Amino acid sequence: MTAPEEGFRLGWIVGFLEGEGTFRAGLSEGCVHLRIEAKQVQRETLDRLVQYSGAGHVRGPYARTGPNQSPIHEWTTAGVPARALMERLRGHLSPKRRAQVDAALAQYAVRRRRDPVATGLKAAATMRERRHTDSRQLRLVDKKQ
Repeated sequence: MTAPEEGFRLGWIVGFLEGEGTFRAGLSEGCVHLRIEAKQVQRETLDRLVQYSGAGHVRGPYARTGPNQSPIHEWTTAGVPARALMERLRGHLSPKRRAQVDAALAQYAVRRRRDPVATGLKAAATMRERRHTDSRQLRLVDKKQ
């Protein structure tokens, strides 16, 4: 990709998300998750956002409850790809949007991280318990006795 084309794509992403995007960090199950979202009636615009940014996916259409409202599509990216995109776009955003990005990144930076050892121990204990109590497990019996 040429430098002018890359600049065009970056400008397009910034302009679109400046007007239609939401930058946030949300709490789910005690963990902080970064998200960037945008909603549109026309799916093609969101497909272009996926193509230009290399991140996220489009879902929908979702019906809306109000009268005379068209179904809506939603683009979302989360986690590490969202952080990378926020950092890439930050310097080009308006002060209001930059403040949203800064707040989200600050929350994400101090998030509670999962302990991989504790997670592994819990998973092993769960599997041991399931082996003995889950009726769906196949049992092989030695018939030589």
